[in-house]
Amino acid sequence: MTRLRFLLLEDNPLDAEVINLTLTDGSVECELLRVETRAEFVRALETNTFDLILADYALPGFDGISALGIVQNLCPDTPFIFVSGSMGEELAIEALKLGATDYVLKRNLGRLVSSVQRALRETQEKRDRAFAEAALHQSEARLRQVAANLPNGAVFIVDQDLRYLLAEGEALEQAGMTTENFVGKTLWEALEPALAASYEPYFRQALNGESFSLEHNSHGRYYISHGTPLRNDRGEVDAVLAMSYDISDRKKTEIALKQSEARFRLMMASAKEYAIFTLDLNAAIISWSAGAEYLFQYSEAEMIGCDSRILYTLENNLQDRVGWELQVAQTQGQAENECWHIRKDGSRFWGSGLVMPLRNEADDVQGFIKIMRDVTSQRQADERLRLLYEITSDLLEVEQPMTLMHNLFSKLAPQLGLDYYYNYIVESKDNRPILHLQNHHGITQEMAEAFEWVEFGESLCGLVAQERQQIVLDRAQIATHPHAQAVRNLSATTYIGQPLIVQERLLGIISFGSRTRTRFTSEEINLLQLIGEQMAIALDRANLIISIQQHAQQLQRANQIKDEFLAVLSHELRSPLNPILGWAQLLQKGKFDTVRQREALLTIERNAKLQSQLIEDLLDVSRIMQGKLSLTVVPLNLTSVISAAVETVRLAAQKKNIRLQINLEPTAPISGDAARLQQVVWNLLTNAVKFTPDYGQVIVELRQIDRLAQIRVIDTGKGIQPEFIPYVFDYFQQQDSSTTRRFGGLGLGLAIVHQIVELHSGTVKAESLGENQGATFTVQIPILNQSVLTVLKPADAKTSSAQTPLLSNLQILLVDDDTDTRKFEAFLLEQSGAKVTAVASGLEALQVLDSFIPDLIVSDIGMAQMDGYMLMEQIRSRPPNQGGTMPAIALTAYAGDLDQKKALTAGFQAHISKPLEPKELVKKILNLIEHN
Repeated sequence: MTRLRFLLLEDNPLDAEVINLTLTDGSVECELLRVETRAEFVRALETNTFDLILADYALPGFDGISALGIVQNLCPDTPFIFVSGSMGEELAIEALKLGATDYVLKRNLGRLVSSVQRALRETQEKRDRAFAEAALHQSEARLRQVAANLPNGAVFIVDQDLRYLLAEGEALEQAGMTTENFVGKTLWEALEPALAASYEPYFRQALNGESFSLEHNSHGRYYISHGTPLRNDRGEVDAVLAMSYDISDRKKTEIALKQSEARFRLMMASAKEYAIFTLDLNAAIISWSAGAEYLFQYSEAEMIGCDSRILYTLENNLQDRVGWELQVAQTQGQAENECWHIRKDGSRFWGSGLVMPLRNEADDVQGFIKIMRDVTSQRQADERLRLLYEITSDLLEVEQPMTLMHNLFSKLAPQLGLDYYYNYIVESKDNRPILHLQNHHGITQEMAEAFEWVEFGESLCGLVAQERQQIVLDRAQIATHPHAQAVRNLSATTYIGQPLIVQERLLGIISFGSRTRTRFTSEEINLLQLIGEQMAIALDRANLIISIQQHAQQLQRANQIKDEFLAVLSHELRSPLNPILGWAQLLQKGKFDTVRQREALLTIERNAKLQSQLIEDLLDVSRIMQGKLSLTVVPLNLTSVISAAVETVRLAAQKKNIRLQINLEPTAPISGDAARLQQVVWNLLTNAVKFTPDYGQVIVELRQIDRLAQIRVIDTGKGIQPEFIPYVFDYFQQQDSSTTRRFGGLGLGLAIVHQIVELHSGTVKAESLGENQGATFTVQIPILNQSVLTVLKPADAKTSSAQTPLLSNLQILLVDDDTDTRKFEAFLLEQSGAKVTAVASGLEALQVLDSFIPDLIVSDIGMAQMDGYMLMEQIRSRPPNQGGTMPAIALTAYAGDLDQKKALTAGFQAHISKPLEPKELVKKILNLIEHN
């Protein structure tokens, strides 16, 4: 559980301690940061995030009301509680009006815990509400998208107060209305009173948990609406979702039929769209129109005198509806009925009929006339609308929408006569996009395995992915299409392939097919396209959730690695300081014999070099990350490079009685940087010796394999766990970074090795059989082509004296504000023959220059009041006879490449980083003097 962080503005340490103890005793686990001043308070808020702020009301030079204003400006959602020694009622009321969460008097700190807990609870509830509102807005956006794709339809959401929360769809515009006519208004505010009164019972029914369907009239148009309850996380109904579809055309036709008997007779003679027939009082057919013959496929001769019940299916006792129709028509003037009917060939259709009585002059019922038509397509459209809603809801409710494919197909198949489907997702294989089969139904397992991977452009699926367009084929097109062989093998008679695209990104494809149908209708094609779009949106949402989760895990891992590295860095930098400081203090206090004194000095030197190496590794990593690690490339032989590296670790191996076995075969020259390649071999050998136990063995091999020079370092040491091998060359990675680890280091050496080898166009890999089974590191670097390899002549060596020349009688001005460092550097220069004037600041250096002009100045950079850059600016502004052109060397702990460039830009001719090598300093001085 994440520990709470509180900020306490309190100038009295004792009061702060009492507050802290009160919170701890009250089981409020928190990290309490105390500040006293306005500046500290503002800085803490700008650099940290706090769960709660506690503040005294009166502080010297700063008051709690001002602090409250700062908080409301920088972090207004953070709870703010005054904890004051005295605070009158008027001040307390003013504070609460200005935005404070609560106030607690110091003499009554017993209230503090409950006040804090209440503030935290209310803040969390506020965040939860904000999250829920954001989720609701997202859901509404998706519903708006669905509504925008509903032809002649609209989508509404109504809350428990019968207030419209959402109103979208094409049907609104057709009715001359907009979203603003509904959203935010109640049923009675948005609609006419009579219309609102007729709708209210249905919405109440849905709020009680029961769905509804109804036909209704609004603004001169007719609609069929389906309503369903919406439940919250607790399963409680808190809103109603209604989806309406415009059926005005059908209704207008029915009304027209009812209003004109003459039109009915005309339609009997000519219209095939309507079936019109008359019945006697016993429901026997006495007339049969051309439209009825066309719709039912029975001739007039076949139907005259037959019982009209044969036109209804046996299911659900529909034949009993005939008696009901006639009774209602006789008593109420007309009867409407929609149900399944059956044709002569046994096929079904959904018929909508109107029955009216035929009366004589005495107003007695002599028979009945029935007018009906096939509305199967409209019914299917309604069912598809409901199906689309259900599928969209299902897809949005799960994190892995592809797991619902079988359920979705089971809903689609009966509606559209589908027999199979298969779903592919775009994946990467061999650095190219390819389709990978995820789900399927209605195809054999052998065929699924044969087409598990499909290239773009291969078969119909690959063509859909390549063209990024829907492909629809009927029976004739399947028989001739060049990419349809796999579909033909499925005995398919219809096929539709839909790309899953979101924001121009192809996520996959889904294909459907039938073995019985000959073609898909345009409405069905549009439905499948819309479902495909919804699937793509759901899949993209799922991928986004997974990506966010993976990113969070990566950030957590990166943070863990950073913490481990900082802990190791602190340990590795501090550890050498212990023997350095310890022996230095003992050398000052005690008297040692020559042997012990030499041992102490060697220990100090060894640990100082260790620290220097750690710093150099960090600088190398910095150069690598900035792309500034440069190589001095020349043709060279790796034998000498490896031999030099072996000599640097031989002593360490001897101390552990580790046997070094060197097998160096002759190889062709390579093009490389000798110093950096020696660093590679030294790092590998150092690791091998460090992780190999006493009396072990380390083998170094060099051989040529084809056009590659191969170096292998093999040890019999600790080995590498298989799961760690992929990370062995990553920055700051260590197999064991715990405080109980046996081996030191920062986890940088192998990362540097990897980068240097890559800069040489080479490769490096690590191999190990596991724990305590040793490790093998293999480096391969291309050799030089024979066509470009030239015979190298050794450069004419300059004759040099056997003894390094001293700085005899050279006047040097030394500037360093650290006393110990200044004394050491002065002693070093004087031992080399120089005459040194040492000063502790830039101002003292300028005073010296007013008295005499030395041959050279050596200056630190980081100094108080006037740093090295400012000093050099002052010197370079002087004329030559006052030291303006005097040679200068920057000797500093600022060792980065940018620091070196900055020093040279400021006017220094050379840059030397601390800790310094005495020979390097003397050499730089001689070169600079000689050059000038």
